[in-house]
Amino acid sequence: MSEGSSLSPLQSTLKELQNEIHSNQQLIESLKQSEARFRLLYENSPLPSQSLDISGRIVDVNLMWLNSFGYTRREVIGTFFIQYLHHDEIDNFAHNFETLKTIGLVSRVEFQMFRKDGSLVYVSLDGIIEKNEEGTFQQSYCLLYDVTEQKTNEKLRLKSQDVLSRTFDAIDDIVTIQDANEHKEAERKLRESETKFVLAFNACPDAIAINRLDDGLYVDINSAFTELTGFTIADIRGKTYIDTSILYDLADRKRLAESLDTKGYCKNLEAKVCRKDGSIITALMSARIISLDGVPHLISITRDITGQQKAEAERDRLIAAIEQTSDAIVITDREANIQYVNPAFEKVTGYTRQEVLGKNPRILKSGDQDEQFYLDLWHTLTNGRTFKGRMINRRKSGRLFTEEVTISPILDRKGQVVSFVAVKRDITDQILLESQLQQAQKMEAVGCLVGGVAHDFNNTLAVIIGYTEMALGNTEPTEQLHGDLTKILDAAGRSADIVHQLLAFSRKQTITPKVLDLNEAVTEMINILQHLIGEDIELLWQPGANLSPVKMDPTQIDQILANLCVNSKDAIVGFGTVNIETSMVSFGKEYCAHHIGFHPGKFVQLTVSDSGCGIDKETQNHIFEPFFSTKKLGEGTGLGLSTVYGIVKQNNGFINIYSELGSGTTFKIYFQASQDELPESKEENMKEIGASQRETILLVEDEPVLLEMAEKMLELLDYTVLKASRPSEALQIAEEYGGSIDLLFTDVVMPEMTGKELAEIFQSRCPKLKVLFTSGYTANVIAQNGILDEGVLFIQKPYSLDSLAGKLRDILSLESA
Repeated sequence: MSEGSSLSPLQSTLKELQNEIHSNQQLIESLKQSEARFRLLYENSPLPSQSLDISGRIVDVNLMWLNSFGYTRREVIGTFFIQYLHHDEIDNFAHNFETLKTIGLVSRVEFQMFRKDGSLVYVSLDGIIEKNEEGTFQQSYCLLYDVTEQKTNEKLRLKSQDVLSRTFDAIDDIVTIQDANEHKEAERKLRESETKFVLAFNACPDAIAINRLDDGLYVDINSAFTELTGFTIADIRGKTYIDTSILYDLADRKRLAESLDTKGYCKNLEAKVCRKDGSIITALMSARIISLDGVPHLISITRDITGQQKAEAERDRLIAAIEQTSDAIVITDREANIQYVNPAFEKVTGYTRQEVLGKNPRILKSGDQDEQFYLDLWHTLTNGRTFKGRMINRRKSGRLFTEEVTISPILDRKGQVVSFVAVKRDITDQILLESQLQQAQKMEAVGCLVGGVAHDFNNTLAVIIGYTEMALGNTEPTEQLHGDLTKILDAAGRSADIVHQLLAFSRKQTITPKVLDLNEAVTEMINILQHLIGEDIELLWQPGANLSPVKMDPTQIDQILANLCVNSKDAIVGFGTVNIETSMVSFGKEYCAHHIGFHPGKFVQLTVSDSGCGIDKETQNHIFEPFFSTKKLGEGTGLGLSTVYGIVKQNNGFINIYSELGSGTTFKIYFQASQDELPESKEENMKEIGASQRETILLVEDEPVLLEMAEKMLELLDYTVLKASRPSEALQIAEEYGGSIDLLFTDVVMPEMTGKELAEIFQSRCPKLKVLFTSGYTANVIAQNGILDEGVLFIQKPYSLDSLAGKLRDILSLESA
């Protein structure tokens, strides 16, 4: 590599550093420019501005602050702001400064401050705070408004009233003795009239203005006008209402002018008023033309309704919320007569608003609460307390419903009850769901218990079945021992069936679809179904001829039949019949076009009908919904028919219901016909299962008794067996074994690692190795370990010698296929 090429990375790095330094310099320059702009705006603000630290010291002031109060920057920076305040304002400042630090904002706080020359000035202060990176107080920024003129004008007005009064007193002293009595009386009345006018004019809470009609020139305004608009007498002197733009909207001015031209007055004109500070408020204005000294004038009265409009808008929003809420709202007077109900009340109870207004809520009484309940409720409310509880009430239709109620008394300013408001929520469905949840949780708990017991029970049955089958192989059919062993094997088989039924009940059975004859599957369940429905109900079984096979898990057939027969039993009062039939049907394109969910083809039909009470059309629309039940509380889970529906759909089938009240119910279920052949009989299978090729099987089982039994069964089937009691031992045996291993036969749940993890290790070393899994655990545990995936071979414990032999031949024969 040349020297020049070795320097290029260094040069590249230097170039990047130069670019980064240049970018940082640009950023610093931008920040400097931004700070300079901010400083320029701050220094040249038309209002005095200041910044205080957390202790109230002055950090900074602008030029207008210094000019307004006559100080130099050196004199004020670092000093406490309170030293410029009148001593009466110290507590006021301390209180508002704490408020500023707490909530971050103060507005229109008035103080008396001293200028450097000792003169007193009134200021109004607005302030905000700046927070540091930790979110705490850093410094405040305040704007100061000089309101001295407003305060002075108020004092001058009061003083002028006093001077007027003194003038009238002086007139009394200089009148002649001759006219003293007449003038005295006239001046007294005049003074009284003037005084009343001045008092009324300035004491009026509404803004009053007097303008000349011809040119709109202001003649006088009252104090309320100044408070409303911000304009003082000095501001409006020599100006018209157009000069001040009091009426902000030209359309408002036009409406005022038109009203005065036609009627000479206007009343309650809603208009936009522009204040001195530029803010816009909504006001209600009334005006009339009057004559003063023969000159037409316009006197106007203006009232700020901005707050009123906000309150009305808030009220409208509140009413809209009450009208739209899903909770029923009821308002009554103090005697509990209904004054208002919202639409939710109408929906829940079935009563319209017109039907209940003026009536007592007792129209909803169901009788489920005794009189003492209502006495306690009324006692609580009339003593000014809130009632909370549940009530069972009756709808207009007569149906009962449960609602959660909060009733509160409304008190006047004297603390007297004037009305009541009730917020009511229909919780009927919620209670039902809670009950269903409790039932489902109970079923889940039973399922967990069954699943736990099933594992140990299956292991025990596996030992009994395995050793009994091997013992039968060593005895002659003519021996008494052979008969005894056969009875033991039958009992173990029935016990295994019981375990499978329990697992089906808990919906935790291992699902293994098989090609089967539906007639045979139903026949095997007939005796169990007869016991299930009882002796008072006749069970009729009518198998159809020439059925095609179906492919599904046999236990699912059992679940369907059991659920439908239990429903039929509950629908029959006394004696009755349940009929089970099978047949072949075909659906064409035309039929399927008019039946959503159906598709053309051949199907095996399973029909279950009864002579029960029947189901109405409304209920039929919901019977397959989870947790829907027409039975009384505690008599059903509402999962039976939803389970049937799920199984049918899982197997790509259809289900129809035909029922009328008083005429029984018929369920028709359609399973797609399978093209596969039915499996050979057990006798034919037994002839072939002995055809072992002496393959080598590595057996892994952590239960010693099952390990020994499985070893003997495999040896009896003429396989070479390598056995291990744990996964680590199996790996060691495989390492030390000189020959090849044809199949790994392993338990699923074991110490150290699962059967699937062990199989993955073996197949990573030998990809063609066959694997057969076994377990006594339930389907959910096996599925969690990834064993029920498609293409994975599995045999459920307990397994028989025949089933094991068949499973082994199936998997080992795949190698040559």
